[in-house]
Amino acid sequence: MIYPINNNLVKYTFLSGLLLSLTACDSSGSQDTVANICESNPELCADIHKGIDCRYKRSSLIRARYYDKVAPSEENTLKLLDELDDYDVCLELTLLMEYSQKQTQKQKSVENYLTIQKLLSEKLEGIQNSTDPHIAYYLWTHFQDKHAKNVFLKAAMKKNNKDIKMLLKLASAYSGEYPQYALDTFYKALQLTKSLDEIPLTTFTFMMTIYYRNKDFEQAYIWALMANKINHDDPLPINYDLILQKGHRGSKKLINNEDELQKIADTYYSQLRKGKFKTKAPQLK
Repeated sequence: MIYPINNNLVKYTFLSGLLLSLTACDSSGSQDTVANICESNPELCADIHKGIDCRYKRSSLIRARYYDKVAPSEENTLKLLDELDDYDVCLELTLLMEYSQKQTQKQKSVENYLTIQKLLSEKLEGIQNSTDPHIAYYLWTHFQDKHAKNVFLKAAMKKNNKDIKMLLKLASAYSGEYPQYALDTFYKALQLTKSLDEIPLTTFTFMMTIYYRNKDFEQAYIWALMANKINHDDPLPINYDLILQKGHRGSKKLINNEDELQKIADTYYSQLRKGKFKTKAPQLK
């Protein structure tokens, strides 16, 4: 069954986690350092300010732009779209949280955000009518392209689909209006993973936000812990207190098993590292 989707609500679902976290992402390792790329290809770096929010994601984006330039292919195009989209989300979260305290820094974040929007549009305009479902996902979610939507959903909703990235995109698309279906799909994708490297950090912040919006604060807390476990080298400023405070009713504390929730998060982390995550999504309350 193909559910109708309100794209604005999808976006709101993710952004409703603003008070909970700021999505900053690590850069991936590469033999081509950002410094070398920027020296030899300054146009790939000059339009994106450095030293501000989402700086780690900026590095991985620059690498993706470089590979898309020197070795153009559908694979490198898709990698660039993924990086642009992740950086877009990171900057949008940052701006809406007003995380940047200095006005100059905030202005640079705004300029970076507008640049990423422009780069996304330009890249997508050059590949319209693509039959690749991953690219179709971006054409649909950014241009509301109905043909692209059908291409993506036809591939993503196949019964035996085991494409992890496609399943994660499908779950994200349905997270606003069909949260239980989204969670079922997120958990299915996690069950298929063999390495943490296969899982974008946004997966855990999406799951955290779905649970938070549906008032399942224990699960929200678990996946908030997971988000920082995955990104332990550069911890996210997740507002754990806000989640725990929501677990109070009047003077009664509803979340009184934080140690147990920490153990569950530790177990999930260990299972995902070993590619042995088998947990099914619990039903929302």
